[in-house]
Amino acid sequence: MDLTDKLVLRPYKSLGVFCDSNQQFLYNAGNKLYLASTCGHSFKTYTIPEMKISLFGPHFEGKLRAIQGFNEFLFVAVKNVVYKMRHYHILGEMKMDAKITTMLLMADQIAIVDQNNTLKIFNHHSKICVATAQFDFNVQSIIHPPTYLNKILIIGENNVELWNINSMKKIYDYQNVLIKNYCDDNTILTVAEPSPVLNVIAFAFSNGKIVLHDIKKDKTVVSFKINHKPLSLSFSKVDQPLLAIGDEKGSIVIWDLNEKKIFASLKSVFQGSVTSINFMPNEQVFIAASGRDNAVLQFRYEEYEENKFAVLRRREGVIDSLKQVRFANDLHIFGCTSNQESEIRDFSMINECMSVTFSSKDQSKTKLKRKHIYTEQNAASTINEILEFSFSMNRANDWANVLTCHKESDKPCIWSSEDHSIIKKDLVLYENSKSKEQNFQITTVYVTKCGNFGVLGLDNGRVIKINMQSGAFQRAFADEHEGSITSIFVNNYNKYLITADNNGKMVIWDFFAGTKLSEKQYENEKIVFIRGSNYSHHFLVALTDNTIEMWDMLSLKRGRKFGGHTQKILDACFSHNNKYIFSSSLDSTLKVYDIAQNDIIANLEVERPIISLDNSPSGEFLITVFANSREINIWHNLVEILPWASPLKKTVKFVSPIKHTDIEDRKRYYLNNSIKQEEDELEEQMLLEGKVDYKIDPVNNSLNIIRFTQLEDGKWLPLIHLDEIKERNRLENNEEIDFKMPFFLDFSKKDEVRDQLKKEYQQKVSEQSKIIKDKKEKYMNELGSTIQKLVFDFKEKNYNKFFDELKSLTPSQADYELRQVLFGNTDNSIMRVLTFFNHLFDSTDELDLKNAYFSRVIKISGDELMRDTQYKEVIEQIRNKIQNSWQALMDKQYIISSMAEHFARIPN
Repeated sequence: MDLTDKLVLRPYKSLGVFCDSNQQFLYNAGNKLYLASTCGHSFKTYTIPEMKISLFGPHFEGKLRAIQGFNEFLFVAVKNVVYKMRHYHILGEMKMDAKITTMLLMADQIAIVDQNNTLKIFNHHSKICVATAQFDFNVQSIIHPPTYLNKILIIGENNVELWNINSMKKIYDYQNVLIKNYCDDNTILTVAEPSPVLNVIAFAFSNGKIVLHDIKKDKTVVSFKINHKPLSLSFSKVDQPLLAIGDEKGSIVIWDLNEKKIFASLKSVFQGSVTSINFMPNEQVFIAASGRDNAVLQFRYEEYEENKFAVLRRREGVIDSLKQVRFANDLHIFGCTSNQESEIRDFSMINECMSVTFSSKDQSKTKLKRKHIYTEQNAASTINEILEFSFSMNRANDWANVLTCHKESDKPCIWSSEDHSIIKKDLVLYENSKSKEQNFQITTVYVTKCGNFGVLGLDNGRVIKINMQSGAFQRAFADEHEGSITSIFVNNYNKYLITADNNGKMVIWDFFAGTKLSEKQYENEKIVFIRGSNYSHHFLVALTDNTIEMWDMLSLKRGRKFGGHTQKILDACFSHNNKYIFSSSLDSTLKVYDIAQNDIIANLEVERPIISLDNSPSGEFLITVFANSREINIWHNLVEILPWASPLKKTVKFVSPIKHTDIEDRKRYYLNNSIKQEEDELEEQMLLEGKVDYKIDPVNNSLNIIRFTQLEDGKWLPLIHLDEIKERNRLENNEEIDFKMPFFLDFSKKDEVRDQLKKEYQQKVSEQSKIIKDKKEKYMNELGSTIQKLVFDFKEKNYNKFFDELKSLTPSQADYELRQVLFGNTDNSIMRVLTFFNHLFDSTDELDLKNAYFSRVIKISGDELMRDTQYKEVIEQIRNKIQNSWQALMDKQYIISSMAEHFARIPN
């Protein structure tokens, strides 16, 4: 979808699916191990071993068919295209002629096979096809045997061939031994996996046979059999060689290859088939996934476990398709499925790993009493499919707050969203057991916003109010309905109760008195459902004539009627500010109505009917569920940002906005900027540039250029931090030296002897140091350094020689020479050095180096300069020159940056 399309609802992302039937892929990025998993129309990457989601992939137009990873790059196959991605950005694409069946990443190349059995080799850096081949059999997978340079195995149902991808020629086929011995009319090859042993590949066949074959010698090494069809294989990379096999019945068998026997057997791990297994490198830990179960499990070796392996971590989603979703708050979504067994789940908007499925196991009486819930244990072992659920989050921390009704059941269930578990109760639905009617079923439920009451609608037309805290019966409303109750709604402050049946009758009740206030009988239509507003006194009534009516609860009158749908309306809701209505229908449209204008402002045609939708409390997102889908699709709700009437139908595919990072996109970005904004910025920059003094040199008629030194950093930068360096490198005090006394001394006076030895040693060191120092000073005074000669034989024109001599010295030598000259202020040496620097700063060459040396002079002679005022004038001159130079530098920097920004906006 083009992001420039003016849509009030824009696809964002999907959640709810953790894996599908494709093979997962382990890869390294830096020093971290990741697991890439396709999830229907999207993908996820998990950190290993933590199993935390590190990256949510965008929602693509088609289902993902394969995924591979390398460093920070991911290669995702969608329909007939392989996208090279970095995080959320597409870097390039490689197209095939038909839908992709498998692919293999090999360093700089990637091999891709489509449904036409065409193999193409692409360089994924240049996205250019470098080789192609056509096969006359269905290619299932591609394997690159370790150490086989430029060679791959092409594997079909009854074919295994070795090819050279450079010459694109077949080197060898394994029909005579491998295929002939293990394949027949009823047996095909299902999966293959390279082993850690050189030249050995594991092949699995549909009859349960597993063969380890030496492809170099074309000879079977070992074979064994399992009971069911194998679908996935993985070898361990530790000292104990293990082979994990996942079959179509959801079981995992692990073989010890040294002992040639079963090491462990994990039966019925999944309800569906095991579609992927991956051993972690250097650990006896493997990750198994089942697309049917929407689950990824991590198993760790446990020596004392009966099955040897125990579940360490799990990431699970819903098993069956969703049928109803509602926002609990801005961060959580509740949803139920069409599973034959009860399944309700709390989806997290922030971190999908925090999503939790409600447990259907009984809570203990102790836990229930602690939450002040009066109950008895329910003896029922199974719970039927959920028809509808309702909840309130106001008292979620105090007692159970979710109420569900179930298919072909006369007992509702109460759940706790705080504990994510069920509280089963034998609810008393009538005042006395004698009046209890037989063979009734609960068809709809509703929990009031305060969280104190639940309302049940029965198929015999009765309406019952219960207490959510105790589960006790409170009231049965009068028999006003003859048909089955289809929908219930209670206003926000518990004054009105609205009920509707399948005969088209709607009754408005006084919620506490239980008396009828008003009724409405539709003659030619029936009521599909009632949906109330969370923040106003309005409610919606969906009718079988494919229209929606909006009623005012205070006046008990109809306010608006909206049409446009051509088939049954499936769900509808208000926006958070009650200005708009969202509705979906079997005609595969999603419509947005403006209540004030009584008109359609958006008419989106989607790929499948939306069976449930809801708007977030903040109004930022709209969630939808397509028919027969386990995904929750999240849309950006821009209806208040882009409110315009557009009743024309617009086809929209739920595809996330994905960024393509290339040069053309950058050009379009600059070209699409507002012209007026560019002119304003340019005018402002010209005004600022007009105020800048360019400082034109009248002699050279050019800009004064400030140049920095090309001297090596190590020869001058330490001058700035010389005092800290000296302190850090200072030797420890000699008194800390531990003296060992000779063995022949009298140890009775060991302390005195030790002190005497220390004194003798210190005296000896002091005498040697004094001799060396005296000799050094004598020779230095006789010879004299160049720096000293330039200062004491003072001539102002020698300032450049003085500077060049300083540059030839190391930082410590320069510091020493300056101290020799400046200490004592012999022959007014300080003024002479300052005069040299005053001339040096007339030029802006090597400004940074001159500043470093001058800072050292100030550091050495700081006390003298502060005491004597004769230096004030020359220091002030030097300061002004330095300040002017740096100001000129800042002005030029601003000019250059302004010009760069200006020219960057000009298209090529």
